[in-house]
Parts: sequence; structure tokens; C-alpha cells
Amino acid sequence: KRSKLFERCSSKPKPNKSQKNLNLINKALKNDPKLVNIRSGNMPPLPDGYTLLHATVYAGNQEVLEYLLKEYVVVDPNSGRPTIDLNERDLQGRTALHICAEFGHTELLPVLE
Repeated sequence: KRSKLFERCSSKPKPNKSQKNLNLINKALKNDPKLVNIRSGNMPPLPDGYTLLHATVYAGNQEVLEYLLKEYVVVDPNSGRPTIDLNERDLQGRTALHICAEFGHTELLPVLE
């Protein structure tokens, strides 16, 4: 369950499959909202300690990034849903913004601002 979710978040966008991928991510997170804050472990090529947000920017997947930001960063504080902290760091101390820049996904920088 965890590895499939990371696989979907860290996949490169594919024409004609993006909506299906988003639907599967949405379904998994709606069924278990706590999964939004899980961390990767032994899931190559992702480094250990990545969150879903880190995995998404690692892959340069703008559609998933926009979904995660909309649904889990900017939310009603009274909703009781888990949220994503944009300043969360991986095991090397990098935020999603650092990872985005490191892997050259400059097109995602405005989305993260």
C-alpha cells in the first residue's frame, strides 16, 4: 500500500494516464489520510526518509504536486485532516524546495512558492 502510493507520487506524468494516477492517489489518501505523512524506506530509487511531497518533486510531477498542495497544505484547520508541512525535511535535511532545485525541476518552483 505504502510503496504503491510512493510509486504513484514519484512517477513521471504520462499522457492519458495522469487522471487515473491522481484518482488512485486520491482514493488511497481518502481511505487513510495519515498516509499523507508517511516516509519512504527501502524504496529505490527514492532515498529513505522522503515524504510524498519530496517524492513528487523528485519526479517533477506537477499534477500530483498541485493536488497535494490543494488538498493537504492549504486546508481548513478545523477539518481535522492531516496536513503536509512544506518545511518538512528529509533525512539529509532537504525540504521539497531544495529537492526540486537539486533535480532541476525549476518549473515546479512557482507552484511551491
